[in-house]
Amino acid sequence: MCTKFTALTAREGDAFLLEDNGWKCLFDSGVDETIVNLLNYKGIDKLDLAICSHNDADHACGFIALLQSKIQIDEIWLPSLWLNILQYVQKNGIDWKKIDLDNVKINKRLIEKLDPKLIFTEDSRTISDEESNETLSYFSECRVCDNDRLKNNDNVRQMYEIVDDVIDKFFHHERKPSIKKNHNKIAKTVSECVIDSLNYELDSYCVYGIVTEVIDRMSRKMDLNQTKPRKALIRETLIELMTEYGMNHLIKSTSSEKEKNKIKELFGNIRNIAVSAHQRKCRIKWFEPKQNCSITTVQNSNFKALNSVECPTSKIQDNIEAFIKALHLTEVNKYSLVFEYWKDNFPIVRFSADSDCSNQSGYTVNIIVTAPHHGSHDNANVYNNIKGNDIIWVRSDRKSRKRPCDVFKNLNNKYCLACYTYGFRKEIIFEYDKGSKQWNCISGYSCKC
Repeated sequence: MCTKFTALTAREGDAFLLEDNGWKCLFDSGVDETIVNLLNYKGIDKLDLAICSHNDADHACGFIALLQSKIQIDEIWLPSLWLNILQYVQKNGIDWKKIDLDNVKINKRLIEKLDPKLIFTEDSRTISDEESNETLSYFSECRVCDNDRLKNNDNVRQMYEIVDDVIDKFFHHERKPSIKKNHNKIAKTVSECVIDSLNYELDSYCVYGIVTEVIDRMSRKMDLNQTKPRKALIRETLIELMTEYGMNHLIKSTSSEKEKNKIKELFGNIRNIAVSAHQRKCRIKWFEPKQNCSITTVQNSNFKALNSVECPTSKIQDNIEAFIKALHLTEVNKYSLVFEYWKDNFPIVRFSADSDCSNQSGYTVNIIVTAPHHGSHDNANVYNNIKGNDIIWVRSDRKSRKRPCDVFKNLNNKYCLACYTYGFRKEIIFEYDKGSKQWNCISGYSCKC
């Protein structure tokens, strides 16, 4: 067995596999379920470690698919901001109207400089396993359920039977009126029956919202599909909506669609990865992003953290402003987690993610460095900060006119998944020669961008 680095051909984004004498680590996961297919093709059914550097879809969303697959993950490392955000939402919910009002003010101040210090209080504390598990268990209870579970759920079955029964009686009483013309009246009648009949408590406003949406969607579907039985449409629509409701039940009010969708998508990624890892009983380590921090060794591993520290983490301020800032911060590239893998007291791989690698300068020898932010011009300073002999730069991306930047193009020893050398993408694989302490390329092509 040997030490091997692979840049996987994810459809979009970063996905790097590091193997060391049977031990396997995945750093970031690409944008979708492609990562599952790639690992299955390699015959990998277990990862010892998975590291998600930040919340951008092209780094994080593959983990959602991975955690829903049969591939086992023993341990996962996540930015602690995500846990802080979940803790806030668990306590306060998400009020979109208030978020919109505060977001305008906060965006003006973000121009100054976004920093974790703007979010956290000074007193640091260790997030206990008990506290972390309590938060993640809470969100597990309101997770997005798959359709099979919903179909077998007594409350859901009871709800759609009530919906169908009430609509049937309403139609009979009103001499079969059109759904569209009597939308609100039907929704109100059905909602009252649902609230009175279900054997568990539901907020009446939420029930009314669910039933209104079911009838609205059902009426649109009936226009498109006149042959499908009404009861089947009710069942199908209710399952579809209850799946969404499982994710969004913490929303307290509606807001502008653009802002709502943006934060919903962000919050969905955060919750789905953390909760799925908790459900799969993966060990979770949280890392707090920090600028100007000294390089720290992660306990019981060969990794060193370059711009973060393993919890204890700072306590998030309990207000809407801090929540919005934390959401913004998860999108700031420079705070994505950066790690180096060390072997025999030498760093041999640096995973840069989308960081600007500020304050991470140094002289390195015979090391693989993943190009930060896929070789973007915004992160070009890294190529001046990191100097040394025989640095191998590896860029993972899709074809893009804007990337890589000119500085990357002028590098000597660079490899790339995006330039489609000889008309197709081929994964990049390096093996480490322990004797000479050098990496040898065994697959893939030099970058021709």
